[in-house]
Amino acid sequence: MSTPRLRIMGKTVGSAHERRESFDCSSPISLTVGLSSGSLTVVTHDHPTVEVVLTAYGINNQWVVEDAEVNFDLASASLTIQSPNQPLLHVSGQHQPRFIAAFMSLPAPRRKAAFVAGSSDVDVQIMLPAHSSVVARTVSGDVDLSGSMGALTLETTSGDVRVAGDLGELVATSTSGDVVVDSAPRVAAIRATTRSGDVRLNATVGDCEVSSRSGDIVVRAVEARAQLVTTSGDINVGIDGCGDFAATSTSGDIGVRVRTGLDIDLAANSRSGDITNKIPLDGGGDGEEPTQWSSIRLSTTSGDIRINRAVSGH
Repeated sequence: MSTPRLRIMGKTVGSAHERRESFDCSSPISLTVGLSSGSLTVVTHDHPTVEVVLTAYGINNQWVVEDAEVNFDLASASLTIQSPNQPLLHVSGQHQPRFIAAFMSLPAPRRKAAFVAGSSDVDVQIMLPAHSSVVARTVSGDVDLSGSMGALTLETTSGDVRVAGDLGELVATSTSGDVVVDSAPRVAAIRATTRSGDVRLNATVGDCEVSSRSGDIVVRAVEARAQLVTTSGDINVGIDGCGDFAATSTSGDIGVRVRTGLDIDLAANSRSGDITNKIPLDGGGDGEEPTQWSSIRLSTTSGDIRINRAVSGH
């Protein structure tokens, strides 16, 4: 049984129509969002409620927020939001939780033809209890999350993905847009993919897998494993632990910063570019004990490769 809604309110201000809903909930939930177009903003808070705000712009677009599906189920601790005419909730080939299966057979929205006449954008803002998990997809729009999060699976076809705060494992995909993570103190695992855009992980990551067809890759620090690939762009990564690290760029430079005290097993190759290594390859860990080892494999077709010691604090 769904929990009673504390508040349902709709209002029109200028050319914007707004719908607000609130639900009683003091524990983390599972959020699933599917948007045809429009931005998604999710923030965690310490209040025992879930707050949802849907906003559509354009004087004739009141129907967009009215027809959007907003369902909260207290028993399964799940919230599902789906904009009108969003055909499926499908992220990166993964099957979604069973509690959203019923939405796949919902009847078409009452005003389906309105998509031809004007914009169907709906911006969604959500406030959740800390440590909630999120699965979200938007066809056209940015995805922004901040606070203390659980596992995240985020996808946008045209837009940026930005995450800030403490989080669990992250899977982020953008066809055309950047993926940016500002997180502390550590993220267990991140898998990020963008066809056209940069990936910037200002975080210490345990396990990291990043690919970009056209864009730069920047990772503050990796502890256990990294697989970084870009077709056209630079790679800059810090290595902070023992593990296997690989970086490949078809056209771009590769820069690696290795924590003091780590020895390296290095293989570097550049067909057209210089290779500079300032770390001795005969062991010794810069005189620090105990010695730890990292395996590093670097390759670029056209670009320079630089391996240096990390500067303290970076």
